[in-house]
Amino acid sequence: MSWWATQGLKTWVWQRLSAVYLAVYLVALLSVLLRQGPITYAQWHDWFAQPVVGVATAGFFVAFAVHVWVGIRDVVFDYVKPYQYRLLLLAGVVMTLIVMLLWAFRILLMAVMR
Repeated sequence: MSWWATQGLKTWVWQRLSAVYLAVYLVALLSVLLRQGPITYAQWHDWFAQPVVGVATAGFFVAFAVHVWVGIRDVVFDYVKPYQYRLLLLAGVVMTLIVMLLWAFRILLMAVMR
């Protein structure tokens, strides 16, 4: 099997694993919010300051970034044929995802430090 043949399977697995993590996280978050009822900012802050919730939320953002990257990368590879446009578009996506991850981690750190 060639190297290119295994790349499709790897990206498919990453896409599915990230989708499962996103789904599990969102179901858990919704179940906690529905059981809890209306909560105050202080309760919300205390809940996100817990290490398990912080790590799970950081994992959510990483899984989101992986899921978006694989999806957009595959669409760009399929529909953008000129190499220069493809490279420029993918570089923009990577930069956007990095900024999004840094912003999310900063917010999570601020929640833990207060």
